[in-house]
Amino acid sequence: MPDQSSLQAEYIVTARKWRPQRFADVVGQEHVTRTLRNAVGSKRIHHAYIFNGPRGVGKTTTARILAKAVNCENPSPDFEPCNVCASCTEINTGRSMDVIEIDGASNNSVDDIRKLRENAKYPPIKGAYKMYIIDEVHMLSTSAFNALLKTLEEPPRHLLFVFATTEPHKVPATILSRCQRFDFRRMQIDEIAAQLSHIATQEGIVIDDESLAVIGKKGDGSMRDSQSIFDQVIAFCGKNVEYARVNEALNLIDTEFYFTLGRAIREHDVATILDFAREVFMRGYDLQECLHGLAEHFRNILTILATQSANLIEASKLHREQYTAEATHFTQADVLQYMTTIMNTEQQLRFATQPRLRFEFALIQMAKMDSAIHISDLLAELAELKKKVHLLKDDVLKDEGGSIRDEGKKAVKLTTVAQTLLSVPHDAVAKNDNKPSIEAASENEQPPQTAPSPTTAPISSQPAPTLAEELVIPIPPPAKRTITAAELTGAWRNIVDTSEKLDGAVKTYLQTMASVVCNDGEMVVSSEMDFVADKLSEKRQHLTDILQAALGADISITIVGGTHNKASAVFDSFTGDAPAAKNGGLFGEDVPEPAPPPAPKELHELDRAIIELFGAKEVPVR
Repeated sequence: MPDQSSLQAEYIVTARKWRPQRFADVVGQEHVTRTLRNAVGSKRIHHAYIFNGPRGVGKTTTARILAKAVNCENPSPDFEPCNVCASCTEINTGRSMDVIEIDGASNNSVDDIRKLRENAKYPPIKGAYKMYIIDEVHMLSTSAFNALLKTLEEPPRHLLFVFATTEPHKVPATILSRCQRFDFRRMQIDEIAAQLSHIATQEGIVIDDESLAVIGKKGDGSMRDSQSIFDQVIAFCGKNVEYARVNEALNLIDTEFYFTLGRAIREHDVATILDFAREVFMRGYDLQECLHGLAEHFRNILTILATQSANLIEASKLHREQYTAEATHFTQADVLQYMTTIMNTEQQLRFATQPRLRFEFALIQMAKMDSAIHISDLLAELAELKKKVHLLKDDVLKDEGGSIRDEGKKAVKLTTVAQTLLSVPHDAVAKNDNKPSIEAASENEQPPQTAPSPTTAPISSQPAPTLAEELVIPIPPPAKRTITAAELTGAWRNIVDTSEKLDGAVKTYLQTMASVVCNDGEMVVSSEMDFVADKLSEKRQHLTDILQAALGADISITIVGGTHNKASAVFDSFTGDAPAAKNGGLFGEDVPEPAPPPAPKELHELDRAIIELFGAKEVPVR
């Protein structure tokens, strides 16, 4: 039986064991590998490259393959390294003196770069090129970048640089401008799943497509992360990997969970939703991850609704078929509402003091959400409803010889039709509490007016009648009655005191600075202070509208006093029965033509406010 140390020495993690050794083995970066292979074949090799991209997508691996390709003793016809010669073997085992890998995070000082410059002057030992691979180059200090500039701009013919970074925006522009830049992209789930399936076949591991899709999705576009998760799953499940056990090993929420939760939301099943929320907490799932998975679930449904295809869904074939069937029960507007609620909840959940309550509230809110209706569909239904109303109205009003009594019945019938079609309560239909009797309407009936000639009638600019106006035949309201002096005396002060619409200054003047005498349908307001009477004269119509609306009767208001009324009284005394003078004066003297009244002075906003609030008036300064 082999001892434990020998078994430990034989085991190599998947990411190292299955590391690509040729350009063709690099997954998902064909745009980079093809360019580099063509450059090697045409001898157009640049002296500096910068490889940018997410973690675990093959930047350093591609740099090593490039180092083998430019130094290989027996390259293949398509310029791939042979991986057999001494140069390739030394690079694969990390013993090559011509390929130096430097960690930019720990060797980021200017002294480290100075040492690099001193060593870079010496030619390679075996191969044609000496290559420096600096990983995480963005971690170098500013002084280190400056020390590297001269060597990077005019390097020796035997020197190559490859810089790998995940944050190219932190690399100075002076460095970037001297390099050929290659952007490595995130890997697709299908590419990761295909590579993992190939590895599993070579290792004798049985794994289903659903498990491969879950591992690829969990890897988030990184092959190295996906291979590490693959090792974790193998350690948990053994040689036979099943989808349910993968979710258990990684503590992931099953995709079927989201299908069931989505159906509960669609069917407004709050009880089932609360059961699922409890299960999420009992199993210790992360709430943010749960919301993220639910958002992705509805995103997949929205994708099918928008494209009528499942090609854009990152899932297994079985789950794609399920999404296609589930999408038939949703509309795009409803799915957008659900996704908006989920996105808002993800933000609020970070600062929530009670995350569980906020999580449950979001799920219940989606379940109780009303279905969205397109405006075009609603307008089409209203247009169809309007046609039906017109047909019913024509049937009711086709008897043109009916009396006014018949017309009143027809109006009532149309009102009933409107209530039935629009499904509104009786109070929502326009009504008249003081409806005149049918007999009174007959007595007050006016003779019909002759319609204007079509050739001379102007085109009406009034808007088209609405649906509610077309449903009910209008009945003219009765004229307002005249209120008696006793009623007005007993009611006007209470209305003034309680009205919220009345101007504050007018209310104060009526309560404290004016006297009121009430007659039938008339209220006479007088004040000894001119500014009070003037203010009440300005607001007379305002006060009249409020009293009429409150009492339901016609009321006129007369203001006595004020500068305007006094000027009128003086003018009347000059135009009365007194003997007129020969030259126009009362006593015979010449009276000059009266000067026109001065134009009103423009007042400042503060002056107007003081006059309105305190009754102030301007005093001339001598």
